[in-house]
Amino acid sequence: MLVVKVLDGENKDVEMTLHHGKTFSIRADQKVKEGEIVVLTQIENENGESKYFIIDKYRLNYVSYLTFAFFILVIGLSGLKGLGSIAGMLVSIFVIVGFIVPQILSGKDPLLISITGSIVILIVSIYLAHGFSQTTTVAVAATSLTLMLTGFLSVFFC
Repeated sequence: MLVVKVLDGENKDVEMTLHHGKTFSIRADQKVKEGEIVVLTQIENENGESKYFIIDKYRLNYVSYLTFAFFILVIGLSGLKGLGSIAGMLVSIFVIVGFIVPQILSGKDPLLISITGSIVILIVSIYLAHGFSQTTTVAVAATSLTLMLTGFLSVFFC
């Protein structure tokens, strides 16, 4: 038996008792220890009664540390190219979240939007990571053409 206090959602601050490890077999390292934060899921049966299950340990509090360590390692190992790569990654996230997803959700052609967004991402990312040079420009041009050719072939053969 395990007593949990709900920290978020409609049952916030409610304490409930769960049978942890009785319904499903779990290993010793999966058992919850006192003070650990866990993620619960709620399942309603056909009578409308709710049952709660622990589906995982809460790990989001470690994400900021891992992200910081990742940035330090990338910059430490790659210097300015690593910094450029991180900037390219941030631009990629912005283009995906700010352009590609909203355009597709608004009903625009997903293939055209994806190719357009991908070309923007690859141009910015490659130049930020590798700098401006003739070799980089050839790589950007070749990758862009390949991406457009792939899009054309997907339309032609579907």
